[in-house]
Amino acid sequence: MATCNLALERVTAGYGEKPVLTEISLEVSPGEIVALVGPNGSGKTTLIRTASGVLPLMAGAIHLGETPLSDLSRKEIAQRVALVPQFENPAFDFSVRELVSMARYPWGETGMHRVEEALERLELSSLHDRPISRLSGGERQRVLLARALAQDAPILLLDEPTAHMDVQHQVQTARLLQELAQEGRTILTSLHDLNFAAACATRLVVLSNGSVALDGPLPSALESETIDVVFCERFKRVRDSFPLLFPQSLLEESKGGRTVPSHSPKPTR
Repeated sequence: MATCNLALERVTAGYGEKPVLTEISLEVSPGEIVALVGPNGSGKTTLIRTASGVLPLMAGAIHLGETPLSDLSRKEIAQRVALVPQFENPAFDFSVRELVSMARYPWGETGMHRVEEALERLELSSLHDRPISRLSGGERQRVLLARALAQDAPILLLDEPTAHMDVQHQVQTARLLQELAQEGRTILTSLHDLNFAAACATRLVVLSNGSVALDGPLPSALESETIDVVFCERFKRVRDSFPLLFPQSLLEESKGGRTVPSHSPKPTR
């Protein structure tokens, strides 16, 4: 598998005529795991879908390696980019193996052994003939990860890949992403958990209102007050091997034994 970088150049994108992302510039190199974080509605899913070619551009350009994404067919994009969505509801009740096998479509009849390798790597071999409808949310998410792995694309885009997983499988997913990065994959993943991002990613990109508010290496990026401003919450940083962030208001309420308020105060700089 050849390596391939991902570059977004002043990308504006959204739905209908309404932009969600505004002039986003971002480059992810082979071996990097870039964690994309931000409040709900900040544009994380839109960025992932746009980078994969699912959503069209309103302005700007995306390059996969040296090639503009707009010059590639859907099949050629699929040979370069694998997408793990937050949720997928197949039209038919496929088995686990059938759904993962669809990853090989861009490559024709070759490389079907990748399907078995992906099932084994995600600990899904024992579930290979189970219908998707009979899986838990976390198991479904692992199936989508296995499909992306079987696709054998150099760029991996993930939208909240651990959202439905228990702690054990969250840890396994973090280790898998690190292994894939070491193998030369280019990885961009949206996440909600800042501490999880620090534990598994190499770089943090914070979105706010469709723009990049912060882009820096981990774990040092967690020290930035921009995070407090974007999330409208003062964080207490507990320093170990890297900073751990805890919402200050929750810690204060916990100590006082009071009910946590439904809103958080805007931090002061």
